[in-house]
Amino acid sequence: MTPVENRPVPIVLVVALAATLVVQAQQGAPVPIPRGPNVLVGRVVDVGGDTPVGGAIVTIVGFFDETGKPSPSLPEFQGRTLAEGRNVMTTGDGYFVFRDLPAGRFSLTVRALGYVNSDYPMKAIEIADGAKPPTATLRLRRHAAIGGRVVDERGEPVVGMRVEALTRAVSSSGVTWSPSAVGMTDDRGVYRIAQLAPGDYMVGVLSTTTTLPATVAGAMDPSPDNRDAYSAMSSTLTQAGLFRTWGCPTCWGSSSDGYRIGDFVLQRLGPTLPLGSDGRPLTFSNALYPGTSNPAEGTVITLGSGETRTGLDIPVRFVSGVSISGVVTGPEGPAQHHVVRLTPPGVNLNAFDPPGVATAVTDARGAFRIFAVTPGEYVLSSALVRMASETTGEGRSLSAKQQIAVGDSDITGLTLLLQPGVKMSGRVEFTNLSGNRPTGRHLVTPQPIRADTWRTIQAVVQPDGTFRTGGDPPGRYILNVTSPPGWFWQTITLNGRPVLDDIVELGASELTGLVLTFGQKTNGVSGTVTDASGAPDADAFVIVFPADSAVWRESIFSITRRYRSANSTSAGTFELTTFAPGEYFVAAVSARVARSWPDAKFLERLIPGATRVTLGPEDSKSIALKTLAVAGR
Repeated sequence: MTPVENRPVPIVLVVALAATLVVQAQQGAPVPIPRGPNVLVGRVVDVGGDTPVGGAIVTIVGFFDETGKPSPSLPEFQGRTLAEGRNVMTTGDGYFVFRDLPAGRFSLTVRALGYVNSDYPMKAIEIADGAKPPTATLRLRRHAAIGGRVVDERGEPVVGMRVEALTRAVSSSGVTWSPSAVGMTDDRGVYRIAQLAPGDYMVGVLSTTTTLPATVAGAMDPSPDNRDAYSAMSSTLTQAGLFRTWGCPTCWGSSSDGYRIGDFVLQRLGPTLPLGSDGRPLTFSNALYPGTSNPAEGTVITLGSGETRTGLDIPVRFVSGVSISGVVTGPEGPAQHHVVRLTPPGVNLNAFDPPGVATAVTDARGAFRIFAVTPGEYVLSSALVRMASETTGEGRSLSAKQQIAVGDSDITGLTLLLQPGVKMSGRVEFTNLSGNRPTGRHLVTPQPIRADTWRTIQAVVQPDGTFRTGGDPPGRYILNVTSPPGWFWQTITLNGRPVLDDIVELGASELTGLVLTFGQKTNGVSGTVTDASGAPDADAFVIVFPADSAVWRESIFSITRRYRSANSTSAGTFELTTFAPGEYFVAAVSARVARSWPDAKFLERLIPGATRVTLGPEDSKSIALKTLAVAGR
């Protein structure tokens, strides 16, 4: 089944996507962009050689209230109404024109067939009455492609094999991969994966299997006479955290799919493989180009705009796999219909439906069995997360994890003992509060800092300002918090001390003493960007990242309050808001190389020319930047 990323998105969705990217929560119904005397002229070009892109759809959006008054600054966007967008199509020479525009701030997005969607970051436009009409150049990157053959140890083609294009991340803990797109080999063993965004990839054939109890596989028969059983089991498996093939509800397979081995059924993504001469299912190790199972040894393929790389042949060796079996048990005894995962090194389990993972479901006795496993080091894990009340945030979390070394023999008699998660608790405070506390549902969400199978329970802040999470396994977590309308998250402390990078560490006992402070003002950094000649740079990309943190050097970029980026406006200005208090580097680069971030090595190269600023909870700093000359894509 084709991944979501490869499906073309209809043009009619442009405005909705643009709105989502500018601001997450809007109030009120959209209003038309008011009429005005101004004109915006622009051009869409290919990033590779500045050749024109004809037939592209350009969308302009802006923020105005019901009276037609524009929002003057980004912090004031909150609670404003996003105006309905206008669309135009570029000419054969790539030009477009928007007429009858009022003064204000706008954003542009563009889409074109054969090119990567340009929804984010948007191009910001400033329009003033009586001033010279602004111009805008929008650059698109062509889709790229990779291809090759999959062959066995004799050099024969492997037909119907699933080949993954993987994005690669390097950190202090090693190399991890995440799924990006997929292709299938034809009768010649040839694969081609198209519609890829330019960037760095690995490509490989990954062994992804599922072992279901025969009773579960039987219930997954989607025929009309089995509708009730199918619906009930589908719901049970989804609640247990089992996803397959990008959310396809019928892709777990029924008892007629795969091999029946005793009381279990083995299913796999890709071709159906026969049993070996010893009666064990044939399988293969994860194979990354040019022929390794170690992510650190996989070749990185760098694709430029419109580039196609071929000849990326992947050898696969088929062997008889071993099996791993055991039971999952919790405080109440055997864990029925529970998900167990066997994960090799390198898989990013925060990705949806990660390839290269062996998944099993326990039977009524809590027993599981995983077939077709090749020798190596693995992590065997299981987790249960159940939300009991969306109002209070109460829930239940159990988890278990252990390292497994697999050799040439079956492993039996394993026990995964589910343990309750560790809770964290605290309170929310509001500065300069007059009157009652803000109402509305806001959440505190712990996010694992490293790839994991864990699905956390969000803590709901109670009317008295207290919160308590449902419990998570020991480890480091990033706290994400949703703010009440009209308020901004400013600080986080633990027992009176600032929490750096919004990261907390759970140990064996409950973490108490967290205090989250909200205010009605936020901080930010704004200013101007000029090019080498000293002229305003309307084609710059501004990046703000922590100066006093080692986290980004570990390639951790999910801390949204510590990283901000945006295109400069048509007037060569920028404005970025709502940071965690701390010290930051601010740098501007050409929008042509903006896709090189986020990347630790890229940020290191920006530091010598960056401007350092310190931001308190409500500080606003204005600085002048010069666009740095940094080589990149």
